[in-house]
Formats: sequence, structure tokens, C-alpha cells
Amino acid sequence: MWKELETTGLPHPFYIVADTEYTGFTGIVCPYAGTNLTTYEDSLNFHVSQVRIDIECAFWMLYQLWGILWRGLRCRLGEVTKVIEACMLLHNYCIDFGDKQALCQQVGNVAVDEVQ
Repeated sequence: MWKELETTGLPHPFYIVADTEYTGFTGIVCPYAGTNLTTYEDSLNFHVSQVRIDIECAFWMLYQLWGILWRGLRCRLGEVTKVIEACMLLHNYCIDFGDKQALCQQVGNVAVDEVQ
């Protein structure tokens, strides 16, 4: 997967949000390091942080719901994305056609109106 990203990149306007360790890679948005930041850099860091928080919350919900994620995945790295995608599709199916209230109770601390 990484080699594909290095050669073809993501289609515009998509980007990968990452830590500062990945600065300099094409198609990856990283926060600025340091403390003496311009207003623009500080603003970008804030927005990157907000996106990362949303992503971490989404993965926490997936982790809580799907037992396959409760331990290390025993598959090749290329298959990991398929497992995560399957969990996301099942999660969306449960939201669209299932009982949102029961889903939120299973995840815990999530209000029904927060689930989209």
C-alpha cells in the first residue's frame, strides 16, 4: 500500500493526516513542529489536531464494536485495510438499518444524535 501511495499518490483533493515524523512526503499533511509558529501554522496545527481526534474517535467506536479488532490482526498488511473496511461497512449498515440506540449503548458514552 505504501509503495502505491509513493508512486501514484492520492487523488486530489485527498490527503493523509499524519504525525510530524512524516513531514516531507507528498500527499501527507503534518502539523508544524516547534513553538514559535506563525498564525497560519498554529491554525493548521489546530485543524490537523481536530481531524486526528475525529479519526481516533471513529476507530475507537470500531474497536469497541468489532471483536476482531480486540487483538492483533493475524493477516498480511495488505489485508488489514480490507478488514478495517469491512468493519466500517458493517458499522454503517448497523447505523442505516439497525437500532442506533442499541449500537450507542454497546459503544458506550455516545449519544444517538452523534452517530451519523
